[in-house]
Amino acid sequence: MNLSSRRFVPLRLLFACFPLAVFAQKAPEKPATAATQTEMEVTLPAFTVGADTISRYQADEATSAARVRTNLFSSSSTVSVLTPEFLRDTGPGKVLDALKFVPGIAESTQPVGGDRMAVRGFQTDGQIMDGFARTGPYNHLEPYLINSVEIVKGPNAILNPSGQPGGTVNYVSKKAEFADRGEVIMQVGQYDANKVMLDINRQVNKNVAIRLVGAAIRDRGYYDNPNRSYNFMPSATFRWGRTQTLTLQGIFQKTKRTFVGGVPISPLASPTNVTTKLWPGITGDRKVYADDNNPRNEHGEHYQFLYSGRISDRLSVRVAGHFLNDGHDAIQYSNNSANVNGQPVLTAAYINPFTGVFDPTQYWGGAPTFTATPAPTPSNIFNRSSFSDFTTTKQYDFQNDYAYELKGEKYSSTTTVGFSWLKNKADYKNGNFSIPAYNILDPLVYVAPVDNGVSNAGKRKTSVTQMYLMENLSILSDRVILTGGLSNNVYRSRIASVTKNGVKAVSQTELFPSYGVVVKAADDLVVYYGHSESAAMNPPDVGSTNPLLQIGRQWEAGVRYRFLKNKATVTAGYFDVAQSNVSVPNPANLLFPAPVPPLPGLLSDRTARGWEYSLNMELNDEISVIANYTTFRNRDVNGSPIRGTAEKSAAVWAKYTAAKDSSLAGFGAGLGISHSGQRAGDSQTGFAQASVIAGKPVIKQPTFFLPSFVRVDLALSYRFNKSWSTYAFVENILDETYLAGSLNRNSVVVGIPRNIKASLTYSF
Repeated sequence: MNLSSRRFVPLRLLFACFPLAVFAQKAPEKPATAATQTEMEVTLPAFTVGADTISRYQADEATSAARVRTNLFSSSSTVSVLTPEFLRDTGPGKVLDALKFVPGIAESTQPVGGDRMAVRGFQTDGQIMDGFARTGPYNHLEPYLINSVEIVKGPNAILNPSGQPGGTVNYVSKKAEFADRGEVIMQVGQYDANKVMLDINRQVNKNVAIRLVGAAIRDRGYYDNPNRSYNFMPSATFRWGRTQTLTLQGIFQKTKRTFVGGVPISPLASPTNVTTKLWPGITGDRKVYADDNNPRNEHGEHYQFLYSGRISDRLSVRVAGHFLNDGHDAIQYSNNSANVNGQPVLTAAYINPFTGVFDPTQYWGGAPTFTATPAPTPSNIFNRSSFSDFTTTKQYDFQNDYAYELKGEKYSSTTTVGFSWLKNKADYKNGNFSIPAYNILDPLVYVAPVDNGVSNAGKRKTSVTQMYLMENLSILSDRVILTGGLSNNVYRSRIASVTKNGVKAVSQTELFPSYGVVVKAADDLVVYYGHSESAAMNPPDVGSTNPLLQIGRQWEAGVRYRFLKNKATVTAGYFDVAQSNVSVPNPANLLFPAPVPPLPGLLSDRTARGWEYSLNMELNDEISVIANYTTFRNRDVNGSPIRGTAEKSAAVWAKYTAAKDSSLAGFGAGLGISHSGQRAGDSQTGFAQASVIAGKPVIKQPTFFLPSFVRVDLALSYRFNKSWSTYAFVENILDETYLAGSLNRNSVVVGIPRNIKASLTYSF
């Protein structure tokens, strides 16, 4: 599919040729003196974060919480930052490999694409880069494009006005800086590791800098799935005066990756038999449903700019824009279930209608008798199905913010007002295909699917317009910090369905408050409380009565303490997140006789409540440690566990860097240990039917659970001199067998076994 129109060719050529033209210019002037640099840092706009960090893994400030520069220690919300040093030391194959060291973040149901994650129990599929949404990518974001990651917990109506309530992960890309440096990295390894990376940054003169970042991977993964990914990211930064900067950037991506549908779990897996065992005769790297003729293709072009500066000593301005031209296409094979005499087995009929517990040995009849009979032996013959997804997307973003700063002897104030506009337009076409059932123990042979025609097609438009006001007031010589804000968001959705021959247009306006307080009980001890609200868009289709928005609300409170001259911070916090308008089955439909027509589903709140603990410490110049532990309850309104979310998790990363004057100078070693608790393997909502009829409803349990696991990763590094260095990473060094995620009983993704990869870096 050609996803690019002719009018974008000049833009691509401009971005491609610009670095070549600049490299041909005269040598850069001398860098600014220390005095000049200090002068510039003092006058940084309110929307700009300084380059300094407290320690190797600890940033002092971030802008994602409210677009203005925010001190992390004194914030009324939970904000975490993964620094460039941390990303380099951990060597993530995908960004989620690094995010697991942030409390409350875990990989969700689909580990093989899309960077799907759960933040405080709420699943998020899209990506936010540089404050701009990137909706629904199929494949992983290339980690080498990322300079740092900022994580804001809870709903955030400013950063992500249509995001999930658990929180927002904002990837900050690498941009042109005023320095001369570069590197080329060659990496090889066992799985998804063969990769070439390039990063060249040049200061043309005191007012112009350019940068070119690229990464290409061509490999096969553990699941024997080809992976082709090409990423190209040029940027240029211009500055004038003391504070004015403008950055232009392009991001071009193309990926092709075979769909990984997972494998079926053991037919004996149940809530009382939690196991890593798979279907007899099946291994975790087996292609069960699709081969190399079943790729997912994605193409993306991003053009963005960012201007920030000071209008006066007190007033700063920020203007940013983004355009996305993206498309993906796939013909995806999936499954129904195993057969006995042509009938699917291991379905809902195996859930005890009195207790709600799945039992693979019993087959239950329906109402009113609910008679149990011995279950038939499952066959290795599986039904298969196939569907296609062709989507092209264009997205436009514009953001404009102003910050007014006042500072007195015992107080300071930052007042921010802003406007943002996002418009997303998508053309979509989906189709259904027939494909024969087959024995999953036999070698997979490609069979062309039979096209059953288009099942859904049309045009979808969504937009979010926002105006906001934020105030940050520090009083009593910074002992008390008060924050408050209002965000007025207008949401619009329009779907024109060709297949359903109809149009559905809805809009909704919401006013979201946020507020918080931070009290410094001592110079190194703060107590914080924060409340925030926002909404996730759920555009209804033609004929649907679902609401447009799911409102998210959160309050959180905790304490932060820092020591070791501010190079160590420990945090303990409690959070309570709720999301409205979540649909659950209507139990009245389980009565006998059942109502005709069936009653519509019910709308309710879903909640997640619990504790997060974290430690970020630089013990000395040689040892750095990051650790976290999360425990919470994440259920629907009926108390059913949420698929793919561990209610207990923990992780620790420790890095040793040899002193420059020691005999081990140049050597470094890192060790990461991560733990995931037990997770629901599929979704079972509502109640057991017999219990409803008896007037004592019992919730249905997931039919199986993914066992808890511990994974250990090792990183070794050595710098030979200022130009040459090498890294070696051993993921899952203990070769732990674990289940990384699942959609249902027939689509379980086994975690990658021990994976060794090594890289050689030339710096210049």
